Amino acid sequence: MSYMLPWSRVDHQHGEGNMIQLYRKGEWLTKKWVGYGAKAASSQYSNTITVLNDPPKYNNPGGYQHDQWVDGSQWQYINAGDPLLVGWSDSDAYTYTYGDATPLYNSQMDGAMSTAHVSRSLVWLKPDNWVVYDRVASKQPDRFKRFWLSFENEPKIEGTLTTATTKGGQSLFVRTLLPSGATLGVKSDHPMWDGGGKQTASGEPMQYRLMVEAPKQQDVRFLHVLQGADAGAQASAAVVVRGTSGAPYEGAVVAETAVLFPRDFGEPATTVGFETHSGVKRFVVTGVVPDKGYSVTVTDAGGKTKVTVQAEGAVKSDKGGVLSFDPAGKALALGPTAQGGAASLEAIKAAAAGLPAPGSYGTPEVPPAGTGTGTASSGPGTSTGGAVPPGSGPPRACGCGSTSAGGGVLSMTLSLGALATVLRRARRRKKQ
Repeated sequence: MSYMLPWSRVDHQHGEGNMIQLYRKGEWLTKKWVGYGAKAASSQYSNTITVLNDPPKYNNPGGYQHDQWVDGSQWQYINAGDPLLVGWSDSDAYTYTYGDATPLYNSQMDGAMSTAHVSRSLVWLKPDNWVVYDRVASKQPDRFKRFWLSFENEPKIEGTLTTATTKGGQSLFVRTLLPSGATLGVKSDHPMWDGGGKQTASGEPMQYRLMVEAPKQQDVRFLHVLQGADAGAQASAAVVVRGTSGAPYEGAVVAETAVLFPRDFGEPATTVGFETHSGVKRFVVTGVVPDKGYSVTVTDAGGKTKVTVQAEGAVKSDKGGVLSFDPAGKALALGPTAQGGAASLEAIKAAAAGLPAPGSYGTPEVPPAGTGTGTASSGPGTSTGGAVPPGSGPPRACGCGSTSAGGGVLSMTLSLGALATVLRRARRRKKQ
């Protein structure tokens, strides 16, 4: 699985905030549709969310701002700020990410500031199931909201189940569980640019896209379950689960696992209650306080399982803010290579209020060659709960540590920092 939540300040970066890509047995089940031009840079080609904003001030037909506004894309060059990696974790059984991309969808320079919120939570249940939860809200009632996935071959839609097949015969099953009343459709874009030349990159395998459009509501939740499978396999059942007490939660049961996400963006939850059908063998509750003990009660009655999670107890959340436990309410082992991290509470509060995070984005310092990737100073795999010292980890007050010297999130952040450093030096030389 590939997940991206990049800042966007460099020419020709695309609208890739909260993008996912899935690779299985030598083939892409879904990936970014790579191409050239402003159209190809739109978020609708990057397996993420689009949402219509206000028309930009610079709205000339054929211009990149016009094209990206019409598509509901994240803005190139001119967005309102950086995204926030709220939390991430990786263990033997699952990988989790939680990213707030709201600033990428707004542009202060262009006066397009009507997108209220866009965030994505994701749990990969290894090896073949993904549960994706998107929160999307606008300040105006008449703005479309769309979920996108790209495929190699034309997918088949049957009700809320979409089935795509690779050239090698593998399947990707996509179940749209939320929102109710969503419209599903398939689009093919050759050429990408209306009335122009072909914009798709040579050798790009993606040719079709699933578009799930929500009803015209200001505040919408998308919930999708994705399943990779061999040829001839059947799609697994998946059902919606909703919270019954404590913080509002929603999620799904798939592959004998219940995955729960906070319905609203904000501070980590301390109390959660929900019900599932009996037979669930694993529970994954996201969006709680990282590295904290919780008490968990699981009871069965009348074919239903009732779960209550409260602060203070023996079941400890991981470093990204995820609780994983069995039907007896006992914590499940994460494995020896488990790692993760989370943003500070101050950064989350600021993001929820639409404000820059404390110590907002600055180019991270790149450690000298041979000194590693610069994990958090509080120790490998530790969430600091505050801003990270320069050169010790990702920006935006994210205390993400790693037990692996090649941690993907850290190395990506440092690579971007190195690029920014080179660009600054080039500008200085040009001025001289």
